[in-house]
Amino acid sequence: MLYRIGEAAEILGMTKEGVRFLERKGLLRSVRDESNGYRYYDRTSLTVVQQVRGYAAVGFTLEEAADLVLQKDEGHILSALEERDRLMEEEIKALEDKRELLRSQQELARRAYSYREERSIRVIAPTYYLPLEGERVEESGSWLREAEKRWMMAAPPVMLAKQPLDKDGKPLKSKGMCVGAEEARRLGLPLRGAIYQGEELCLVANLCNPIGEVEGFRELYDWVCARGWVPTGDMTSAVQLPTIRDGKRCNLNIVYMPVRAGGK
Repeated sequence: MLYRIGEAAEILGMTKEGVRFLERKGLLRSVRDESNGYRYYDRTSLTVVQQVRGYAAVGFTLEEAADLVLQKDEGHILSALEERDRLMEEEIKALEDKRELLRSQQELARRAYSYREERSIRVIAPTYYLPLEGERVEESGSWLREAEKRWMMAAPPVMLAKQPLDKDGKPLKSKGMCVGAEEARRLGLPLRGAIYQGEELCLVANLCNPIGEVEGFRELYDWVCARGWVPTGDMTSAVQLPTIRDGKRCNLNIVYMPVRAGGK
């Protein structure tokens, strides 16, 4: 049976230009029907080109797939297939990372839309806070701008953050970013000017707070003191997700603050 170019393209799952490309490469041969001027492809030619589809199906470009079919060196073919396998492993890992990120974002969205206030005193993993504005910036310069860019590019593990209160409950105007210490090292983030908080006992709380207001942070501070805990470091608030509550623009925050038991 003979097939016109449109039919051949449909069977092969490619465009007409793709069919013409394979013909130029010598993988397809057509015959012209002198009675109507159309060019036709026979079944045998199309079967040969199924090999091209097989290679293309696992990620090779059309040109790469055609070259592999034409390749006579078995070692070259095996090497190309092994390299494609390695690249596919990298693609699978990247896709798994994206899926993990997607699930984290789903969890954040669920928490934002079914918000429940939670607070506890527990040990947290080490973190870094990079102050960019306000009291906690020791010195500025081009290095700080470059660090900000590097940290911003590493989001979402890196989160926008601020320090609304110091250990004495006084307001701070420190704005910056924070990230887990392990993530910071994995990402190779510049740590000059960053404040390190080791593994220690902290207030840890979810807080849905209107943007620009400090009352929610003050209430958390008072809650800690009322239970006999003594704050020992600045309160840090990491923004996880923006949302709307009672008509107000709010941020869903993770808040933490180092503490110790009173009387020690």
